[in-house]
Amino acid sequence: MLNFKEFQEYIKNNVKDYLPESYKDADIQFRDVVKNNDVHLTGVMIKRENETLTPNIYINELYEKYSSGMNLDEIVGDIADLRIEHDPPEEAQSISSIFTNYEMVKQRLEIHLCDMELNRDKLKNQVYTEQGDFAATYHIKIGGDGMLRGSVAVTPNLLKGWGITEEQLREDSLRAEPSKGAVFTDIEALVAEKMLGLKPINLLDKQNDIIDNGDGFSLYCLTSEDYRYGASMILREDVMDKVSKLMGGDFYILPSSIHETLIVPTTTQMTLEDMSIMVQDANKEAVEPEDKLSDKVQFYDSKEMVIENAKKRESRLAMEKASTKEAGIHKKLQENRQKNMKVPSEGKRTSNRDLAAL
Repeated sequence: MLNFKEFQEYIKNNVKDYLPESYKDADIQFRDVVKNNDVHLTGVMIKRENETLTPNIYINELYEKYSSGMNLDEIVGDIADLRIEHDPPEEAQSISSIFTNYEMVKQRLEIHLCDMELNRDKLKNQVYTEQGDFAATYHIKIGGDGMLRGSVAVTPNLLKGWGITEEQLREDSLRAEPSKGAVFTDIEALVAEKMLGLKPINLLDKQNDIIDNGDGFSLYCLTSEDYRYGASMILREDVMDKVSKLMGGDFYILPSSIHETLIVPTTTQMTLEDMSIMVQDANKEAVEPEDKLSDKVQFYDSKEMVIENAKKRESRLAMEKASTKEAGIHKKLQENRQKNMKVPSEGKRTSNRDLAAL
């Protein structure tokens, strides 16, 4: 059986046999790609002359299939099929020319969220802004409407070339975010859509302010219209303000994936520990490693309009309560000491003369 390096070499030497004539002079390269949560994958790039956009075809899973007994030439044929299938059309190739024109780039910006601790390698060469436990990274959308769809991360070199600040990039990205379209729906309605094709009601369109969460087990999903990179909706003040009105105030955020978050009202019967276990289990069982956002439950304070790590908030409030209680005890002790102190009255004060007489 071939090792992984030999597997790559076999692909390089044979894949053109399965590709059209236009690929006969294509350059074939393998490169390590750091995906979300510092997942390292090996991609093969089959690049023809004058192409500026070339899809990465990740081969790690294909190597696992080969190790499990799948025919090697069948795998090489599948790689060729994937390359043809994801061949960027001429319109997509022309998009690369806009990278030097920031005024055109602004219309294509979008924000992705990731966990700061889980993405140290990925963030080394990306422009990002710290958002509590998360990092907001900035991307240029490519394709859509039938074209090859993807995105290119904004790097420090791109930022330098545009001659703009990180703050301007952040502001322009936030302005572009509404183009994703925000969707807030009951989790049961979302399941019904996936199983039965029933379009869920977007609760953000509701006119009345508060949703009845009487049973204490309500669960909602906040995402984008196309369910791609919808976790960034929690950065939009207008969306969070509307959600807080629907929830009747504060709420918890379960960061289930980079594509959506789950919203839990504070009227829930679940404890913070229950919610932590829920999001951890979901991330292990239902989310691909590179799509995981975080295991850290968040709390949205509707008055301050801020997001805070729920466990850290709980610890902070406990410390503040203990500190307030301790301060109250000290104050009471001080008052009691002052009350019990015997200060001589003015008429009975001992004079220097009296002391001398003694």
